Amino acid sequence: MVFVIRCRQCRRTFCDRYGTAFYDLKTPEEKVLRAIQQGLEGLCPEAVARIECVHPTTVQRWVDRSCSQAKAADQEVITAVSTENVELDELYSFAGEKHPDEQESDLEQVGQHWTHVAMARESRMMLEVVVGPRTQDSATKLVEGAAKRLAEEELGLDALVEVQNANEMLRAHAIGATLIGVNNRNLSTFEVSLDVSVEVARAAPEDVLLVSENGLRTRKHLRGLQALGYKGFIIGGLLEGILGDLS
Repeated sequence: MVFVIRCRQCRRTFCDRYGTAFYDLKTPEEKVLRAIQQGLEGLCPEAVARIECVHPTTVQRWVDRSCSQAKAADQEVITAVSTENVELDELYSFAGEKHPDEQESDLEQVGQHWTHVAMARESRMMLEVVVGPRTQDSATKLVEGAAKRLAEEELGLDALVEVQNANEMLRAHAIGATLIGVNNRNLSTFEVSLDVSVEVARAAPEDVLLVSENGLRTRKHLRGLQALGYKGFIIGGLLEGILGDLS
C-alpha cells in the first residue's frame, strides 16, 4: 500500500515512498526487499529473477536503487567518528580470464581489481571504501574520504604509508608522505627479505621517517636497520610466537 500525502502549505502531493529506493515503483516493497536480501546472501541476479518471477534487469535496477540510497545514508550516518588509529588496507581480486583474447583496449573490463579500505581499528568500522586500480588517485580518494568521516579533533593523525620498494617510497614522498612503512614481504610470492628495507633506506630523502615491517627476528636485524636510519619496527608475528610459547 502506498500513501499519498498533501502538503498544507504548498498544496502539492507526494507519496510516502518519495526519497527512498521504492519511489516510483509499482512492485510491493516486500518483494524488492526479498530480492535485495537474496543478492546479499550470494545469489546472482539471474537466480533472484527466477525466484521472484521477474527479469534479471529488473533485479539489477532494484540493486542500483538500493545502492544509491545506501551510499546516501552512509554519508549521513558515518560521521564524526572518534578513533585513535585508522587502518588502511587493500584487497586484490581478479575478474575475467587470466589470459584474455581481447585487445588491450578491452582489458579494463578484466584482470586486476583492487578494493581499498579505511577502517577505525578499535571498532573495525569501515570509514571509506574505494574500488579501483592501485594508483595514487585511488589512494588519495581513500585518505580524503576517511578524513571526512573523522571527528574534527581526530584529524591530527599521521598516516603510515606502506611501500614495497624504493620507487613506491619516492612516489609516496612526492605527494607529501613522510612516515613510510617498508614491507619486507613480497605480497606476490610471500617471500621475506630485509634487502627491501636496505634498498628503500638508501634511496630515502632526509625528511622521511622509516618503519620496517616483517622478517625482523634478531637484535642484529634491528641494529643493522637502525644504522641505516630506521626509527621504528613492526614485529607482530615474532611476538605472537613468543606469547604462544609462554601460554
